[in-house]
Amino acid sequence: MFDPVAFISKHGPDALRQELADKPTSELAEIGRLHRVASPKAIKGMDRDELTAKLVAHAKQKLSQGGVFLKSDSKPEQPRGEHSNPEKQAETGAAADPAGT
Repeated sequence: MFDPVAFISKHGPDALRQELADKPTSELAEIGRLHRVASPKAIKGMDRDELTAKLVAHAKQKLSQGGVFLKSDSKPEQPRGEHSNPEKQAETGAAADPAGT
C-alpha cells in the first residue's frame, strides 16, 4: 500500500499532491484509513480535495516528528557544568578531582 510519509520524505509535498491526484478516491480513502488520518466515518464523508489535504498534512506532521530521531553530523552537546570546558578549568585553576579535595 502507498506510504505518503515515505513518499513526501523523498519527493516533497508538491510531488505527493500530484501522486495522490492520480489515484482514485476509493484508494485515497483506503490510504487515509490505513494511516489513520481521521476517523473512518470522517474519511467516508470526505471528497478528493479533503482526502488529499488530510494525507499531505498527515505526512508532513509525521515527517517532522520523525526528524527528532534522524542522525546528524553535529557533535552532541556537552553538559554545561562548571568544569565542562578544559580551557575554562585551566583558567580557573580547577583540578580534575571532582570532590574538590
